[in-house]
Amino acid sequence: MSNLFKRLLICMAAGILVTCWSMPALALFIYSPKSISDTSFSSSGTTLDRTIDQSGLPDQFKFTSGQTDYKTYIESNPTHAALNQSNAWGGSSSFPGYIDFDLNEVLSVSSFALWGQSGLIGRFSINSFALFGSIDLSFGDDEKLGEFNGSLSLTGPIEVQPFGFDAKEARYIRLLVNSNFTGDPNSFLNIGEVAFGGTPASAPIPEPATILLLGTGLAGLVGFGRRRFIANR
Repeated sequence: MSNLFKRLLICMAAGILVTCWSMPALALFIYSPKSISDTSFSSSGTTLDRTIDQSGLPDQFKFTSGQTDYKTYIESNPTHAALNQSNAWGGSSSFPGYIDFDLNEVLSVSSFALWGQSGLIGRFSINSFALFGSIDLSFGDDEKLGEFNGSLSLTGPIEVQPFGFDAKEARYIRLLVNSNFTGDPNSFLNIGEVAFGGTPASAPIPEPATILLLGTGLAGLVGFGRRRFIANR
């Protein structure tokens, strides 16, 4: 093997390794569900669509579903306007009760953002809840994403509450509400807005092991060429 060819292989290996290693991690985007597919709650003068249309988010905190970076957005501490019938949802049910959200596509979901309520009626915000993900509308293949507890704010603005969990592929998300902060199993529930953090399910994620394997193969190729060069001398 000529010195020129050997140097070429080394440069190729170094270039590929640097390129792969410098590839950014796949971004996590924020998504608004496209629709409500089912619920056990009864609405009180408003519609659940208000929880997924950003109607209560000030202009500076509105986002583009599927394009805005989730982490950057959450770190901006987005707040929700005071809840009313035009920008939020209120309903009643016996707990536990559920709301099913349709993301309109299969995503690898790993985060949930919730805006509840504050002030004296903040007690009607979500307290204990669980999330389930499914590819199937009937939730026949559902998988629990996690169990969580919301926070109660009696004063100040309505701040976002972010929750994280292991990434799961799902199109439909079930929000199972176990209780609000009143402790009453037959009570009201208020929700300002919900959103999810995820990535397209088909998007490949660069893995360090794959990069290492590529580098090892190229290094081996260079070594093999060097041994042949020495043997032919």
